[in-house]
Amino acid sequence: MAVFTLKKLSYGDAWIVNGLSADASGAETLLAAESGKTHYITSMVISFATNGVVSIEDGTTTILGPYNFKAAGGNTLAKEFKNHPHTTAGALLGATATAGAVCITIEGYTR
Repeated sequence: MAVFTLKKLSYGDAWIVNGLSADASGAETLLAAESGKTHYITSMVISFATNGVVSIEDGTTTILGPYNFKAAGGNTLAKEFKNHPHTTAGALLGATATAGAVCITIEGYTR
């Protein structure tokens, strides 16, 4: 998955990460691990153009999903989290997807 990352925006520890791929397959790091820091997720949007499955991960452990996209022709899942799911301290934030065009946007903060 080709990933474009925008991290540490001008409002403190907040970030937005965007992963975009014409043919996603396998695991990808969306946000690198930071020693002793935890990545918290406040919202996400996942768009899948075909049938497929996407999971958001803490290293190799699934923390959100798997989300199954069944109908071809474009599917979008948008979620805002009040409980702010998160990685463990020092772990990366990643995604695993099956083959197909996918766009993953996640917003959160690191502390």
